[in-house]
Amino acid sequence: MRLRSSPLELPSYIKISAILISLVIIIYGLHMLAGILIPLVFAILFAVLLFPLAHRFEQWHLPRILASIICLVLLLAFIVGLFYAVSLQISNFSEVIPKLSQKASEYVGKLQTVADERFHINRRQQGQEVQKYMKQVMSEGVPS
Repeated sequence: MRLRSSPLELPSYIKISAILISLVIIIYGLHMLAGILIPLVFAILFAVLLFPLAHRFEQWHLPRILASIICLVLLLAFIVGLFYAVSLQISNFSEVIPKLSQKASEYVGKLQTVADERFHINRRQQGQEVQKYMKQVMSEGVPS
């Protein structure tokens, strides 16, 4: 004769507490293992991405080690090319910054002129209001 016990039914607050504690432990564990997991995840990602190319080289009767080396060199060339393209974009943007700054100054000047002419708020008062608002934003965050 076998006796079956009914499943243990816990109150919902204990279930929720257990789930939250488990999540905290898992997240803390992942945080502590980040130094190991991040390189491991990138290694797996690169292996998965480069496998079809290495397999193709092997079908062309290249030795596996040579196919792997060629894949790594191509990956390195791609990464270097990507960084080079990004650096070119950054250098081009740094050349445009003075023009953007000049345009922004012109628009701010026009806006101040409109505020002075239409709303009768002189530039000194505008500056004081902007400074007051910026201090409030820095101390409290964005006002609602």
